[in-house]
Amino acid sequence: MNRLVRHARRQLALLGHEGRATLMLLLAVATVITPHFGHLPGWALAVALAAFGWKCRLLVGHRAAPHRLLLVIVVGAVVLGTWRSYGSLFGRDAGVTLLVMLMCLKLLEMQARRDSFVIAYLGFFLAATEFLFSQSIPTAATVTVGLVLLFAAMAAGQIGSAEPLAPATMGAGRDAATPPDPAAPTGLRLALAISLRTAAWALPLALALFLLFPRIPGPLWSLPNDAGGAHVGLSDSMSPGDMSDLADSGAMAFRARFDGATPERRALYWRSIVMSHFDGRTWRPTASAPPGNLAATVVASAPEPLRASSAPVGYQLLPEPSGERWLYALDGALALGPGAHVADAGSWQADAPLRERVVLRGSAALDYHLGGPDGPLARRLWLQLPTGYNPRTLDYAARLRADFSDDRALVNAVLSRFRRDAYRYTLHPPRLGRDSVDEFLFQTRAGFCEHYASAFTVLMRAAGIPARVVAGYQGGETNPVDGWVEVRQSDAHAWAEIWLGADAGWVRVDPTAAVAPERVERGLMSALPEPVGLDRFVRFAGNGQGLRWMRDLRHRWNAIENAWNLAVLHYDHEQQAGLFERLGFGKPDLQRLLLACMAALGLASAALAASALWQAARRPRPDRLTRLAHHFEQRLAGAGCVREPHEPPQAFARRAIAWLAEADADHAAIAPRATDAGGHAAGATRPARGAGGPTGKPVPAPAEQARRIFEAIVAMRYRRPPTPAELEVLQRWIAEFKPRSPR
Repeated sequence: MNRLVRHARRQLALLGHEGRATLMLLLAVATVITPHFGHLPGWALAVALAAFGWKCRLLVGHRAAPHRLLLVIVVGAVVLGTWRSYGSLFGRDAGVTLLVMLMCLKLLEMQARRDSFVIAYLGFFLAATEFLFSQSIPTAATVTVGLVLLFAAMAAGQIGSAEPLAPATMGAGRDAATPPDPAAPTGLRLALAISLRTAAWALPLALALFLLFPRIPGPLWSLPNDAGGAHVGLSDSMSPGDMSDLADSGAMAFRARFDGATPERRALYWRSIVMSHFDGRTWRPTASAPPGNLAATVVASAPEPLRASSAPVGYQLLPEPSGERWLYALDGALALGPGAHVADAGSWQADAPLRERVVLRGSAALDYHLGGPDGPLARRLWLQLPTGYNPRTLDYAARLRADFSDDRALVNAVLSRFRRDAYRYTLHPPRLGRDSVDEFLFQTRAGFCEHYASAFTVLMRAAGIPARVVAGYQGGETNPVDGWVEVRQSDAHAWAEIWLGADAGWVRVDPTAAVAPERVERGLMSALPEPVGLDRFVRFAGNGQGLRWMRDLRHRWNAIENAWNLAVLHYDHEQQAGLFERLGFGKPDLQRLLLACMAALGLASAALAASALWQAARRPRPDRLTRLAHHFEQRLAGAGCVREPHEPPQAFARRAIAWLAEADADHAAIAPRATDAGGHAAGATRPARGAGGPTGKPVPAPAEQARRIFEAIVAMRYRRPPTPAELEVLQRWIAEFKPRSPR
């Protein structure tokens, strides 16, 4: 292991400071684009990895960038691939994919420092686009790390290297093949320290602006064309297999917290979408009925009054953004706060699509009476069945109707059949054909909740009992850390409602509970006979099925995530106003908020100025070596070789030596034309090169003098402290140094 570490450090030393700065930039770019890998198509992921590998090969081998024509061809292929994948070059997904690809290809042509800055600026922009996909804590942490690394890479390119100059530029007295000392300082630690210090200064200002900046309505991190895009969750239709696909998803659907004690799990039916139209395989809401369906139009516009039969239960609802309007209200909902309204068939909808997290205040009666229209048009809608489908089911329903004149007795007979005739509750039911209900009831007898709800509703309608399918969620897990009930996509459920006359109204019947009562009592995992995967094992750890520490860790993390959602992502105008009122400033208006932001910026500027003055006052007087080095740079500047503010010492030394060598060559070329017949320089006032200096010893050429002085300064600064005698020698060398400008 130690040998591997030494080898790695040696290879890093061989890269030189510029190479290591480029390597840090590659690490920063990788950190920024890695979260996007889950959104990129397969070909884009392959291009990104190939570009990184190619760049690393060029960096280690000190090779030139690929030919520009090759890069143009690759860019064209990338643009074409993006168009083929998304059908457009605009929008969130296509735009981010194109940006990631162009940034990776820019790495290949990076040569000058300007290119590294362009890549860093693109990295800052690309880091912000990650919030278009997720605003979770891991995303925020990844973006923060990426920004720190990007800024450190920029600083590394500016501050230069603290390593000794390369042997090839410091004289022939050392072996040019000897690599630099691997333990020599690299300057990257200083760059990272600068980046962290800058982030520490920026954090209080960012927090102040987050709290004070006027909040705008609507989500900040979304695009209108992408807000309603694909998401994991319920859809507005239900076919065999839809719910079982969601059972493998641990994604959060919503959270709820009750004012008092949390009701029993079997009472937690979260109503979302009521479906009345059946085409033989797929159920759809009333609004999706074929155009011109008078019954659907009348029933959809008719209210279904709900009357509480028990004391209301108050709760808070925190749904995840879905881009849809439908909400997940506790069955028997009486209210759901502003921003929501009652839709058809007792379901609730938001006034606007859910593109951000909102906290809804609701109440519900666990025992209730749900009424509705009971005329011919309503019965036609709730008894609708397609013609020519499921003949065996229709025949069985006719026989049931002949045997049972009472509707409740007929319902109990169907539920008894589910219990006794070896029906199975499974995540992996067999595929069903055209007559899906016939095949399920009389052949496969294996299905998930949507199979049982669909078959039961078709049977009821065929027997003359108005019925409909309700899709939503059932149950939820109470987090003992914060008390919120966590309802995930795996809790998606479907059940039926039947009309038993005006006195009873719509009555909920869950046929799944007849086959697998554990599903309603204890949750999904308790009802499934087949083995579960690792993801579900972790999510449902505990209760004798997993490791308790895993369950506790999951609960704590979920509580932290929920606190993040409420305190950060849900920080809106109302919470901002509440903060100002708690601080005693009253209800804020736009002018007051802007003044507060300006005050925060002013305080931050004053703090930075005070820190700069304090550091300047505490800065010690430069030591003798620093003063000598500064004097040496002044001599070079007087001759026309000025060090740039951003120029590293090593680069300046190489440029100065080359500049002085050019000056020597120019003067040597014109010397023969400027001499007299006796071979003496016309008007010369100083000894010729090689003649004696002030000490009587030969004075080297300016380029050799500069090489010797640079090497001495670096050795004294970074290898060992100089002795007074060595400083005297260095001072004499600088005094003898009299460079001339090129002509």
